[in-house]
Amino acid sequence: MQAEGSRKLRQGHRKSRNGCTTCKKRHIKCDEKRPECANCSISERTCHYAPPQKRKTGSSPYETELTTLSAFPAASVFADLPVPSPPDLHEIESDELFTFGHLNLLYHVQEHMADWMMVTDRLQPLANGYITTALKTPYLMNQLLALSAMHLKTIDKHTAQSYMNTATHLRHRALRGFNKCLDDTSESNSTAQFFFASLLALHYLAETVAGLADQDFAMTLGCMVNYFRLHRGARVMGERASTSFTNSRISQWLMDASKEGSHDSHATSAECAVLASMLETSELNEESRKACEEATEALGFVVRRIQGPNSWGVHGLMAWSNLIPWRFLTLLEKQIPEALVILAHYAVLLHRFQKKGFDSLQLRAVPKESPQLGQILVRIKAVSLNWRDGIVAIGTYPFPGPNALVPGSDGAGIVEAVGEGVTEWKEGDRVVANFTQEHIAGRLTRDVGLTQLGGEAQGLLGEYFIFPKTGVVKIPDYLSFEEASCLPCAALTAWNALYGLTPLRPGQTVLLQGTGGVSTFALQIAHAAGAKTIVTSSSDDKLAKAEDLGATYGINYNKTPDWAAEAMKITKGKGVDHIIEIGGTLTLQASFDAIGFNGQIHCIGHITNPDPLGAGKDLRGPDAAFLALDRLCVVRGVVVGSREQLQDMLECFETNDIRPVIDRVFPFEKVREAYDHLWSSMHTGKVVIQVP
Repeated sequence: MQAEGSRKLRQGHRKSRNGCTTCKKRHIKCDEKRPECANCSISERTCHYAPPQKRKTGSSPYETELTTLSAFPAASVFADLPVPSPPDLHEIESDELFTFGHLNLLYHVQEHMADWMMVTDRLQPLANGYITTALKTPYLMNQLLALSAMHLKTIDKHTAQSYMNTATHLRHRALRGFNKCLDDTSESNSTAQFFFASLLALHYLAETVAGLADQDFAMTLGCMVNYFRLHRGARVMGERASTSFTNSRISQWLMDASKEGSHDSHATSAECAVLASMLETSELNEESRKACEEATEALGFVVRRIQGPNSWGVHGLMAWSNLIPWRFLTLLEKQIPEALVILAHYAVLLHRFQKKGFDSLQLRAVPKESPQLGQILVRIKAVSLNWRDGIVAIGTYPFPGPNALVPGSDGAGIVEAVGEGVTEWKEGDRVVANFTQEHIAGRLTRDVGLTQLGGEAQGLLGEYFIFPKTGVVKIPDYLSFEEASCLPCAALTAWNALYGLTPLRPGQTVLLQGTGGVSTFALQIAHAAGAKTIVTSSSDDKLAKAEDLGATYGINYNKTPDWAAEAMKITKGKGVDHIIEIGGTLTLQASFDAIGFNGQIHCIGHITNPDPLGAGKDLRGPDAAFLALDRLCVVRGVVVGSREQLQDMLECFETNDIRPVIDRVFPFEKVREAYDHLWSSMHTGKVVIQVP
């Protein structure tokens, strides 16, 4: 590579024939968006275009139906109203007046914002805050509606351009209103300014991605840099607005995001090792190399934040703009190759999450096969989803699998045909799949682990699947196909934890972290065994549901951060006998503090560990060896169990009438909606797909 000082800045713009006169005079490329181009809007310059042709009047029933922002009717009133065309909007003189068509955009926000912004339960207070504040702030409402139009643009290609024009016009209205209020910054309006800056940054990102096909490289790069700057500005606005959020759920979210966002943000990531190696041999000066190194480390942090059951999803991707140094943006503007390569890696992640990352799920027809020697053909009736299925679909599953992978590890169905030599099964038998096909009994080995469905091996999300005769077990009569499909992964993992090493005994105490799938099944199993249970959660509502399933005690760790001390208090200083440990690095110390002598800590996951592969140089966790000796406890990694354990578990479930908690059942034609629902983390219980 050449030294940075010897590079020449390439002229990236070209004049626009239909651009505004202001951009032409400044010799910059205009995006030709009316009534104001983005360049003039951001720089607060007067934007001049040739006057548009006068539109014929009377074509829209909403032209004279104007309302102020003081009070909106119920959303259901305008659920079916059409969005007005851009010319209707252009004739509205005041930026604070809204048509019924605008209200239809607001309805789209209220009904679908959680889906198209991938809002999880931890982000819901923030989403609610957007709408509540926008109802009192016209410029914020304009920007919120602009994003709504941007989303509608992606749904119907026939009206895409109309929605795009609407979004652009609303954004310009929002900018004008915001600029008028910018000098009047106080505690009372800082919240609205923070929300506006956040939504404006999202708008520019969406606009940049949407216009990739029509933009040259320099223009796209400039738009990305503008997005990064706007998003960083939103963070500044958020810090300014922090006093306005005191004692609110938004305040708690901001504190959590700030704490998690800063934790280990500069640890080296295995995924970014190639970039780090490139920088070691580059000819950049020290200041520029350091900026690129910080951007690379931040990229590694983002990669870790979009993986695992505590994934931030697309919001984790957006964190990158707040972590990269200002100097890195300058390097991008100068088109320094090292900076562009780092940006390209970020663009790959952005592409994975475009349209929520599940566009990779494609329906295709395949020939129906016949079972061979020792095989059975099963018609799949139901498949339940695990978080693992989500990360497989978006391409962040860390283990290799076959090309054109069919997802889905947990399924149930009916035997339709048997191959030669099969006497254990007959046509019509109801069966449920074993998660790891060749794990029949005993301990799991690495080679047998390669037969895990829906990841390392092909999965069940289809009409038929051919199993080896030992790849399924009989479904108890009391369970439906939908219920049985929920058991192979989460339930069997919980069973393996509590019965795989030393069986759980009546009267013992089990502590369960969270109310996810494994913890919920472990709660039901422990309750049936006569054990006492302690459940931790950040939600009183979820703790109430856990009590309905038999939980003896509940601890809200937001209200009682030292939940280990509370557990010791509950057990009168003895400690608990079993812990379902799902947190990892940041909760393991507390688990050691809560465990009793000769207890067992069952490590199921590592959702609080930002670097699960151990690549982070500065990662510090508890001294597990010392603490295990101090408590004489067993720390055990637990994965899904064997076929033999699955049979034992089903017998126990039938005896105790244990049924899975199902949140929602989706038809097969709505697979993507099922994945979206899973990814939102707004479900309580399993997400199931019915297969016709």
